[in-house]
Amino acid sequence: MSDNLTPAEVMAHLGLQERRLRRFAVAYESVFDPLPRDKRGHREFTPEAVERIAAALPVLIERPALGMEDVLRRQAGLTTSTPAAAPALAPAAPALELLELLTGLRADVAALRLEVAALRGELAARDVAVVPAAVEAQDEPQDAGLAQGAGAPAEAPSQASESLDGEVLRVVTTKMPRGLKWKPVRYAEAEELLAQGATLTKSGADYVTEAGSVMSWRTVKALRERGVLMLMASS
Repeated sequence: MSDNLTPAEVMAHLGLQERRLRRFAVAYESVFDPLPRDKRGHREFTPEAVERIAAALPVLIERPALGMEDVLRRQAGLTTSTPAAAPALAPAAPALELLELLTGLRADVAALRLEVAALRGELAARDVAVVPAAVEAQDEPQDAGLAQGAGAPAEAPSQASESLDGEVLRVVTTKMPRGLKWKPVRYAEAEELLAQGATLTKSGADYVTEAGSVMSWRTVKALRERGVLMLMASS
């Protein structure tokens, strides 16, 4: 069984990316003998080649201006690249390494942006869930006063009881103005009661439509303030 390592095994052992290992392999073959190949023509790395590449990595970190080929040549006691070729080849390896680093940083930034977007979505969803609940809590005193029928009980405060039974209010418009912070269904119920006749007559604490339905004094108070209902002058 061969002791040679596959590229995947070398990448795992040295912590290299495939593209960088391929570049190192080309540099190795330019200094030493060609690496062996498997049946499919893929490179295999001998233990000696892995050892030499591993020894060259710390030198590349300390002296990034050097390329892998130059470091391997120094290991083998050979001269470095020819003077004519050195100026053009020396910056190539650091430039590629820098490009890989920038690519990795861009991927990290993109991942962070996705995480931030997901967090913003979660916060927005929480706000949507919390705000309506708070609004319902604020609106409950107003909504509770809208009676559903003649049998709905209502507690009349002292200011409502000051008006005498028989007080008549004229329906100015059956279209409810918005802005009361009611639920949509409450607006629809109020408009339905307003459409039951031209007047509302006070009965006890609340008011009765011409069709006999009850509108709470709280609802009447809000509608009078907005000009939907108007007190009719007594004859």
